[in-house]
Amino acid sequence: MLSFLNVDKTFEIETTYRCNWNCSYCSVKTHTKSILPHKDILENFRIKTNDYKDIEGGTLIISGGEPAIVNKDLLLKFVDLSKRYKFKLHINTNGAMFNSPILHYFKQINWHVSENLLWSYKISELVKKLPTNVLPLIVITNDNFWNLEKFLNNWPENIKLLMIPASDPQGKEIYFDDDLYNEVLKFKKYMTKESQLIFLSKNKVYNERESKITYIENYVKD
Repeated sequence: MLSFLNVDKTFEIETTYRCNWNCSYCSVKTHTKSILPHKDILENFRIKTNDYKDIEGGTLIISGGEPAIVNKDLLLKFVDLSKRYKFKLHINTNGAMFNSPILHYFKQINWHVSENLLWSYKISELVKKLPTNVLPLIVITNDNFWNLEKFLNNWPENIKLLMIPASDPQGKEIYFDDDLYNEVLKFKKYMTKESQLIFLSKNKVYNERESKITYIENYVKD
């Protein structure tokens, strides 16, 4: 089973704020920020990792937005750095990256399966040929919860899903009500053990994970 909660010595770098989805619960508020030039993104990464010393033997998560939109030269630069400084590469994607040969270099692919938990032919086809390094995940909200049971009726039981309750890092909006935690646990046969911990702890375990990650933002500040 791919690890999700273990994030010792982990950095997550936001490489774009563009995305072909428009999730209301997006934690980085894509579509509202302009990205820095590539050279500044790389310089930010160098500084935040202490000339790459802090990340040796650790993990870098390539994130966004949707990394499929990122210039491939920038992604390949991180591939080169990972080989030189011996850190593992993970990537967050909504599936738009699945046809890219660059994925060969990533140890783990965190696949955000569906924004609204609506089953589709595309999801069905991807599930049939998932590589072993893909961790499929869904974010559950007050709105899409009502599609969850129907979605899971199509999902193969032998492929466990990482399920995460949506949250707002700024604490301004409630995307997932308290009374839904137990409701989601009714579907635990589809969940990874880590998912069960997240829901049993009412998101405490997930928030602890997030607090351990060093996030590297790259937006143009006003």
